[in-house]
Amino acid sequence: MNLYIARHAQSLGNISSEHTGADPKLTETGNEQARRLGLRLAALPFDCIISSPLVRALATANEVAVRQPGGAAAVELLPDLMECGTPADFVPLPLENLRRICPTAVPYTVPTAAGGGESLPEEYGDNACFLSRAYRVAGYLRRRFQGDENILVVSHGSFLSRFVACALGFPYPEHFNFSHENTGLTLVRYLTDNGHPHTKLGFLNDTSHLYRTGLVKGV
Repeated sequence: MNLYIARHAQSLGNISSEHTGADPKLTETGNEQARRLGLRLAALPFDCIISSPLVRALATANEVAVRQPGGAAAVELLPDLMECGTPADFVPLPLENLRRICPTAVPYTVPTAAGGGESLPEEYGDNACFLSRAYRVAGYLRRRFQGDENILVVSHGSFLSRFVACALGFPYPEHFNFSHENTGLTLVRYLTDNGHPHTKLGFLNDTSHLYRTGLVKGV
């Protein structure tokens, strides 16, 4: 499996403390960042695109999905990809509202502990539970995809720091973070060499699709 991992584009919550809600929209700059990510990945056919159901992540995933070589691809909604610190009682927008942002959004229907549409339990406020959630998602993806599939996951900065560590099989020190800028792209590859499975980090937090536009600033 080639696991591509992207953080959402710039949201209102990234630029102003006044936007402290759990589900802020993308800024004008964020919309352009997401478009640039979509253009970068337009020639790469994904076997599956999975996104947090939060608006900023889904809008970013949509810009990739609409540019897929075979036409607009489905985007699976996975509640476990929501950001760390999302309020325990938070419920994502109804599917009909989310489809105004991403017309190909589909509910997550595969039976697994990593999804199912439930809101986050209260104990997700604990850092150990954030990490447990990241391990659960990473483990599920490895069980579901065991070939040479191209998979895209779109989520959030704090959660992705933990998720990338889990995807690589690293311990997660309490005061360490993998940096994830808006639309930063990471590639983790799961390979088998002479019958032995191993993991490779292709690149981490790559924002080269933003360089010439100046969209790296202010993230």
